[in-house]
Amino acid sequence: MATTLNESLEQKVGAVRDHNSKQAVARLPTEILCCIFSEYINVHFSRTPFESKTPLVSCFSNANPTLLSQVCSKWRAVAVNLPTLWSSIFISIPAESHIYLVQLWLQRARDQPLDITLDSSRDLSSTRKILRAIVLRSQYWRKVDIKLSHYLVWYLRKLVVPPLRCDALQSVRLILKESFAGDFDPRPFHNTELETQHLRSIWSFFYTSTCLQDVAWIGDTDPEVYFHEGTPRRLKRIDSSSSLSLDQEQMVEFLGFFPELTHLRAEVASASRQYIPKLGTPSRPLTHQHLHTLHLYTFIPLSLVFSHITLPSLSELLIASLFHDGTLFDPPVLENFFLRSNCQLQVLKYLNRDMPETCLLRLLELPQLQSLLWLGCAAVTTDLTISAFLQTTEHNVPKVLPRLENLFLYSSNAGYVLLSEMISYRASLVKDFNFDTELEYMRSTSPWFY
Repeated sequence: MATTLNESLEQKVGAVRDHNSKQAVARLPTEILCCIFSEYINVHFSRTPFESKTPLVSCFSNANPTLLSQVCSKWRAVAVNLPTLWSSIFISIPAESHIYLVQLWLQRARDQPLDITLDSSRDLSSTRKILRAIVLRSQYWRKVDIKLSHYLVWYLRKLVVPPLRCDALQSVRLILKESFAGDFDPRPFHNTELETQHLRSIWSFFYTSTCLQDVAWIGDTDPEVYFHEGTPRRLKRIDSSSSLSLDQEQMVEFLGFFPELTHLRAEVASASRQYIPKLGTPSRPLTHQHLHTLHLYTFIPLSLVFSHITLPSLSELLIASLFHDGTLFDPPVLENFFLRSNCQLQVLKYLNRDMPETCLLRLLELPQLQSLLWLGCAAVTTDLTISAFLQTTEHNVPKVLPRLENLFLYSSNAGYVLLSEMISYRASLVKDFNFDTELEYMRSTSPWFY
């Protein structure tokens, strides 16, 4: 009886497979299926649910290649043997259901470069198992973004030891967060001094990669964890705005320490909170050939910094005043900086309402700013500034910032009639306008400059 049932079942399964094999989708060449699958994981879908029971490919997509392997035997064979489908792993809240799937994805990724995003959860036990699986594949890391509980720092430090290496690592972001779990008592491990030693060892492991270019130093911990004599000077992108607070002289030295830097996000304060290693005194004025994106968040004026640096490749500049009353620059400093650098700026975001309007108008007339595509300014503006945007050349082309596509004036006291006229005139070029009155700006807490 059992034999008869098995034979009947096999016949039915065979009939279904025969039927499926005749469908058009089943006759697609493997190469076409590979292209379709690759497009599937690269397309951004709706925002990822906060909690997913399976790994996903990124925080911008709900794509899950595991589903592709469940359609039919051919699709499964193609998906399983396409390593690029499995090489990007995003886990928002680690859980027990993720452990096996993460191990499976890592196995199917084979020797492909890995992009890993892991956000630690209260389930520290599952997080540890997932973390171990990820670290054991460190030789294939390309990009690592980990939010880790303070109470798992010791565990990560225990994992990243020889003979493990991360020679292909290009980008790393490690953020510490609080986490608690009923099945694990973390208190014996939360020793600040010991944690600092562990973190320095972890970052020293990251720094062994000769491919490392992009780092985010994020966390309220000893800055020497990140920045010390062993920090590679070849770094190209640094986000240190929430870990290092440099004074003006140190900011100039910092730029000199990293001659290949292209992106910098940093904080400037009157008195540095930390020791900065002496890796050599840069010449002044310092000419930095590669820096093209500079974001500075400052508690103090910046005249000394911009008097001593020249940035010919600069294309994006953000200057945000944090709890500072008064202008950030002596009148000619910023203007002379642009003239000296002779850069072609495309994005300027200036958040300091105390900049005199006359200084703003002089800046807007500089040749180095006529390439601007994005302007955001918190300086108090009047009809004078709006009138400048209405000026035209003999060919009826805007005389000031002719390529501008986004204009944000956050403390505008200009008349509505003139504003309407300017918007109408610029409507064919500017894609996005935003005007707030001075009072609206002072009430606002929106961090538009980020």
